[in-house]
Amino acid sequence: MEQEKSFPAPTGILCNLRAEPWGIGTEALHFSWIMHDSAPNARQSAYQILLASTKEKAEHTVGDVYDSGKILSSQSVDVEYKGPTLEKQRAYYLSVRLWNGEGVVSAWSAPVKLITEADDTPMPSVWHDGDARFVFFRRTIAAYLVTGKLTEAFVYVTARETADIRQYVCKLYVEGKLIGVAPTRSAEKLPYHTYDILPYLKKNKKNVIGGICCSGADNRCFSFRVVLCYADGTKKIIASDSKVMTWCGDACFGMEGRFTGYYAMGNEHIRAGLYPKDFSLAEFEDSDWKPARVLGEIDAQSRTPLPMDHLKLLPITPLAYTQKGDHLVFDMGKEVIGILRIHFSSVQEETALRVRLGEQKNEDGTPRYQAATGVTYDEEWLLPKGYGGTVENFGYRAFRYGEIVGLPTDVTAHVELFRLACPFNEKAASMKTTDMLLDSVWDLCKYTIEAATMDLYQDCPTRERGPYEGDAYIHQLSHYAVDRKYDVARYSLEYLYNHPTWCEEYKPLIVLSAWEDYMATGNKDSLAAHYDTLCQKAKVPDETGFVPVLSGNNRPILIDWPPSLRDGHMSFEDGIVHSTVASAFHAAAWLTLANIAQVLGKEEDQKTFLGYGETIKAALASIILPSGALAESPTCMEKKDPSAHASFYPVAFGLLEPKAAQKAMQYVLSRPPMPCNVYGAHFLLTALYEQGFAKEAMALLTSKETNSWYHMLFSLGATTAAEAWDFSLKPNMTMCHAWGSAPLPIAARYIAGVSPVKPGYEVFKVQPRPSGLKEFHLCVPTIRGGVYVDWFQTDAGCQLTVTVPANATAIIGVPKEGKETICVTVDGEKQEGTKEGDRLFFEVASGIHFICW
Repeated sequence: MEQEKSFPAPTGILCNLRAEPWGIGTEALHFSWIMHDSAPNARQSAYQILLASTKEKAEHTVGDVYDSGKILSSQSVDVEYKGPTLEKQRAYYLSVRLWNGEGVVSAWSAPVKLITEADDTPMPSVWHDGDARFVFFRRTIAAYLVTGKLTEAFVYVTARETADIRQYVCKLYVEGKLIGVAPTRSAEKLPYHTYDILPYLKKNKKNVIGGICCSGADNRCFSFRVVLCYADGTKKIIASDSKVMTWCGDACFGMEGRFTGYYAMGNEHIRAGLYPKDFSLAEFEDSDWKPARVLGEIDAQSRTPLPMDHLKLLPITPLAYTQKGDHLVFDMGKEVIGILRIHFSSVQEETALRVRLGEQKNEDGTPRYQAATGVTYDEEWLLPKGYGGTVENFGYRAFRYGEIVGLPTDVTAHVELFRLACPFNEKAASMKTTDMLLDSVWDLCKYTIEAATMDLYQDCPTRERGPYEGDAYIHQLSHYAVDRKYDVARYSLEYLYNHPTWCEEYKPLIVLSAWEDYMATGNKDSLAAHYDTLCQKAKVPDETGFVPVLSGNNRPILIDWPPSLRDGHMSFEDGIVHSTVASAFHAAAWLTLANIAQVLGKEEDQKTFLGYGETIKAALASIILPSGALAESPTCMEKKDPSAHASFYPVAFGLLEPKAAQKAMQYVLSRPPMPCNVYGAHFLLTALYEQGFAKEAMALLTSKETNSWYHMLFSLGATTAAEAWDFSLKPNMTMCHAWGSAPLPIAARYIAGVSPVKPGYEVFKVQPRPSGLKEFHLCVPTIRGGVYVDWFQTDAGCQLTVTVPANATAIIGVPKEGKETICVTVDGEKQEGTKEGDRLFFEVASGIHFICW
């Protein structure tokens, strides 16, 4: 019997941009997926969505909750759910299959588990009955509740307050297993996290939900709700109430001082003998623990389910150990961010250890625990006589090197770290070229995003832990360049909408981030929900055409950071000023707001915003100096050698006419190489590539001067991108700072040349700029799947291979390189193409395409 035709099941299923939709809202659901059909011009013609009440039914393709039937549609991104409203506080299983243009049907996708948000019942909160900062919690689940009839078990958990400590408040355990941390910082309402705990529960036995919380805030609290679902449809709720038992952990953790003035966390001088070992196991004896003090309730109006996948806790061990007497030195191999845990064999006498960590090492290999950032990781851990077991920090640390000082030679110590990791697909993006240094720079930056991306884009994990719009913009573009993940970016942006920072240029920059979110995801819900707030981020130009800003201590203009890397830019005194750089950011925001208004059907706003943007553009054109440079301010026209920043920011935003932009960048190239910090480098490289200076941009990417990624790698020994090029330029810099990852979006958008034309990459351009490379291979992730760009150049000509994901269209731009005519073949056939600038463009559908010229 002839086998029925089929093609692989869709993968990468997202629900509201989430791969693990636990705690999902019950309204306005949207799905996206990746189609896998290797046939040329593969195009989805229909889809079917099933929603099942159990995993078993989903595996047997029984959509007892919802079966869409065969829906004739090519839409695979932001597909609206049109089934019945889901019930709160329960689990569902989602499956999808597709039909291609020939009517062939795919296999069903693997079921994706959805857990809906908590119902509207208030969640009681608890704390220790005393003035404790560190508190241990445990709540027993009776054995009769954990029977074979139990089909689902999950917990909603939150705590206060994240604002002062800039990290999670709670570590959550189930039967001795650390399963997660909560919550992330609040954008508006208090977020609660949702965890599936069924895999951790022991059937027909007592179980314990445990927690360790740290908070010094006046409104501190801990709250959870366990939901147990049974085969007969009934549920049992276990809440944080007076049955929760508590233990004061202040003496155990002995926190001393603060790491920095930015947040209230410090070294933990742990007393292992006071730690309630195995407190989250059912057999633990808690007779001397106190019942929790029940506080107020957290009602539905003041809380919200976390709208993104929660952090993973990935256990990793050191790459190497070195024993030096009573010093055990360890090297994690790379910068890591996570919770340190050390397993000790039994000590014969009371033992005081120093545990020290650092981003860098001293000449003797020990950690430089007094970091340049001002953070010192130096703790005393006291092990009582006869103690053997595990000691674990509460808070997280960012480091590469560590040492244990005072370790008896007859005691072994096994170091483990729970790396706090945003879910990251290492295979989503790749880059390999004929330039090994360029590849090393890309790898450095890719790992930076993998390591530094937590549950909120922040500047660094050591000194500030602060979200900034400028940092987030580069972090967002870099994240998109290496992973098909969008929920962290969206949450970070919405957080910053409501928590703006002090930099004059950063507020309007968040508008560009909002647009990038829309173009990457194809979903405009966030634009619509926050439209009014976004419109307040840009300032109206005054009668000069520039945007008036308050400078000095009142409203600083950043330009670049640190000030030593502003290329001699003028300082602004307190008062009203007109800044070229600040006005360029506001112009870019107005022009982007005009696009947003058009998408949302607000025609009058669109016209108004375009007018503001064009007014500022005209003002910028009026301060172009004979050298081609832009003056730093209309009041500073006499300065003949303005900073490069005054020119490359407006060019990067596309605010100058082509000839003026060319001349401005020629002036920038006359300045010292890389006249900016790693933050400004993103805009400088963008401006160079946009104006055709690809080789000059490549020279900066692969430079071996002090201001280079090479210097970070091979002089500083960095494994993640640093905050600045060198300590001589910023003495207190951190060695892990995502705003230094500019080579990632530059490689994706300019070397590979992949950029969206329509939202959700329904149509995208591929305009490679090989910049002297004879060969390169890049995979750029998109919401529709990876775009593979392979470039080969020989004496005989060039070959470009582009793999376009199913359900997408690519417009491929071939460079003419100054030639009047070139002969181009697409998939073996000679084609004329469409001329645009110095390129010929060819439109192709999904599949693998070979372009030769």
